[in-house]
Amino acid sequence: MMGDLLGTALCLAAGAALSVVMGQDANWDLLNYHLYNGYTFLQGGFTADLLPTGLQSYLNPLLDALYAGLALGPLRDAPRILAAVTGLWYGVALVLTARLATLLYADRILAAAAFAMAVTGAAMISQVGTVTGEVQAAVVMMAGLLIMLKGSALPRTAWGGLLFGVAAGLKLTAAAFAPAALLAAISLSRAPRTMRRWIGAGLLFSGAWIGGLALADGWWGSMLARRFGNPVFPLFNGVFRSPFYPPASLLDDRFFPHTISQWLAYPLFWALQKVALVSELPLQDPRLAVALILVTLTIVSWRTLEPVPRALLVFFGIGYATWLMTSSILRYAIMLEVAGGLLAPLLLTRLIKPIVQAKLLPLPGLVLASVVLAFTRYPATMRIPYAAQAMQANTVAIPADTLLVLTFRSPVSYLVPLLSRQGGLQVINVGDTVLEARGWRLHDDMVRMIHDHAGPIRVLTAGNPIYEFPELAEIGLSPKLEQCQAIDSNFAAAGAATAQLCVGRKEEPRTLTDPFWAQASAQYRTLVQVDDGSQRMIGAAYLKAAGPAARGTRLVDWTDLLWSGVGSDHRTIPGHFDAGSLYILPQSSAPIVADRLDPERDLLTQIDGYLVLAPGWLDRVAGVRPKTPCPPPDSNRHACYGLGF
Repeated sequence: MMGDLLGTALCLAAGAALSVVMGQDANWDLLNYHLYNGYTFLQGGFTADLLPTGLQSYLNPLLDALYAGLALGPLRDAPRILAAVTGLWYGVALVLTARLATLLYADRILAAAAFAMAVTGAAMISQVGTVTGEVQAAVVMMAGLLIMLKGSALPRTAWGGLLFGVAAGLKLTAAAFAPAALLAAISLSRAPRTMRRWIGAGLLFSGAWIGGLALADGWWGSMLARRFGNPVFPLFNGVFRSPFYPPASLLDDRFFPHTISQWLAYPLFWALQKVALVSELPLQDPRLAVALILVTLTIVSWRTLEPVPRALLVFFGIGYATWLMTSSILRYAIMLEVAGGLLAPLLLTRLIKPIVQAKLLPLPGLVLASVVLAFTRYPATMRIPYAAQAMQANTVAIPADTLLVLTFRSPVSYLVPLLSRQGGLQVINVGDTVLEARGWRLHDDMVRMIHDHAGPIRVLTAGNPIYEFPELAEIGLSPKLEQCQAIDSNFAAAGAATAQLCVGRKEEPRTLTDPFWAQASAQYRTLVQVDDGSQRMIGAAYLKAAGPAARGTRLVDWTDLLWSGVGSDHRTIPGHFDAGSLYILPQSSAPIVADRLDPERDLLTQIDGYLVLAPGWLDRVAGVRPKTPCPPPDSNRHACYGLGF
């Protein structure tokens, strides 16, 4: 008993100490949404704000609230203690991993080797002391796995399902491991191994998993369902069909395998070279590759394994498959590191047992663990030196009843709790998520909030305020920011840009009266908009004129189009234009464009004072043909389009 207590205390102390040594958490997600989501939940600002931190605004805030409550409250002046407390999650992971190792191994040397491999993976170590939630969710899942592996009794299956469901409720990425845990629970069923017993264990686990999910996230999901019609808004909207957002299920596909060889053996590609393949930051880690190879070599004889290692092998194999197909993001794979690290020495020992003397069997496992640790290279995660306060910024006041608009140039939401503010604050975020919802209620409501707001408007951005922001123009604000105050914070040490708090003012787009705009919105899904001078709000004007028909339209800035490959010189405008795009052209480009069009198909004309290019218009819209034949290519074709050049 005393030994267990001492071991637990040492593990917790190790987790806290490692977190303190690594430095204060300053990861991108903390700055972008974790701190603000936790803060606004504690402040009760959920109903006042609209998409304050973009896509992640409405994730379950419980873990974030726990961190924000400490970081902005009693531990604000004690950043090292804050880091130590946050590191306790890793300490608990050490305790649970040690207990899992004792279930698998009678030999202490092999148990120690497996423990070392399991708790030192790149995903685990890089997130020690952070608020990303992956270590926290893994701790809950490890507890569920430990309970199930201790026996095949149905109550253990139920507890395991409950805890895996709780983990998924706290962090949606944990749901990827539910099928693996389900099949591991079924594999633990002992004689008589009948289909009825397997089905019973599966149903029990599944029911408990749903109960755990409801326990951790049901209250939050029901609020989202009442407000948006989607319990995980805006995620999986292809399933829930909320009227606030397009019916699309968002998927981060940046890190998926790209070739057949990668799909078959992905971990081998970051085992011995440091690459940014499954992470934004380069890393090298051979433990998943080693585990995958050993599991593959053992799969033929997996039925001969004892129940505990067999169940863990099932969990690793199925978990790896679901992780690979759902995200392939390494920081979500802590459970694979733990399961694979625990299994590897055991499977290696089993494979070489016929050719190695019994007394030497622990040695290869120890060597394997040593080699894996020696070849692991961790990503350079964002940490900052400790300051007098965990969260600090220079004092900038926000007036009462302010509508605060955040731009998505760089993370800025973390600054909101640090500014001097008065009552009545509302926060909105103009990023890709709202801009992709053109024609849907999310976009409409944000425009309406701007239009109806009677109090002060402030824009918080990390972009240079001397530039114009077309996304502001789209929601009814002047894209030119004024009276800006610089805001610096202790997170600048992690590369966070100096932010600007600027006065925002409303600016209504001009009214477009020609019926062409409504017709065009049914023909083109992209509007390439000019963003210079008086024409900078054409995108907002177009959406207003087109009305519901513009739903889902993509707006692209002309200068962005040039930067993306056309070039900065209008003389390099290509001869081919995208048939699915409507172009609002700079006046200076008109002579060149007119020389490169097909007069029998394309429309180039002035409409409501804008120079418009509509590729294929004359083929698409019945009854609309050129009034006069165009002259030969070597003549002045501008008159053909009524441009008068």
